[in-house]
Amino acid sequence: VFNNYKNKVLNSGLKDFSGGSWSFTIQKSDNADLFYALHRVSTSGTGFMIGNSIMYYLITVHDTFDFAYDNNYDDLFTTTVNNWAWLCQQTHVLNPIEINLSTAIG
Repeated sequence: VFNNYKNKVLNSGLKDFSGGSWSFTIQKSDNADLFYALHRVSTSGTGFMIGNSIMYYLITVHDTFDFAYDNNYDDLFTTTVNNWAWLCQQTHVLNPIEINLSTAIG
């Protein structure tokens, strides 16, 4: 799963990246595990140089693990499970969780 995420980051603008933040959306067709884990993420990164070449990037991903009511999933099972989790969140059985992950890609 991590390699799929790394490829998604690299293909979403990191190759020409020199600093700052960008966001992207993971589609179910990209990777189902990533889609269910990280719908919308905010990503920032810093390139570390040796000489004139960037050798690696320190990438930080921020996301909120929460559920939004959604009837647009492709199948009934996914819609039911998602909306059940949304209902649990509304009744404070589940609570949103802020997630910050950092890793080096090089």
